[in-house]
Amino acid sequence: MVLDITILIALTIGIVEVIKGFELDKRFLPIVAIVIGLVASIISNIGGDIIMNIFTGIGIGLASCGLFDFGKKTVFGK
Repeated sequence: MVLDITILIALTIGIVEVIKGFELDKRFLPIVAIVIGLVASIISNIGGDIIMNIFTGIGIGLASCGLFDFGKKTVFGK
């Protein structure tokens, strides 16, 4: 299960980066990440229960935003 969530976080980061190329306002990117995480979690049916999938999807979206920002700040110093 942890491997599945890790893969979904990585995919969410990648999809959000592609969406950044469409010149979407940056303040909407966390919302986009959460929606992508929700969709990915529900499609992959990680927890089996819909409520668990919703919370897992929100966690995937928030984790993808946080991991990317943390990596950008530590690697590039921005």
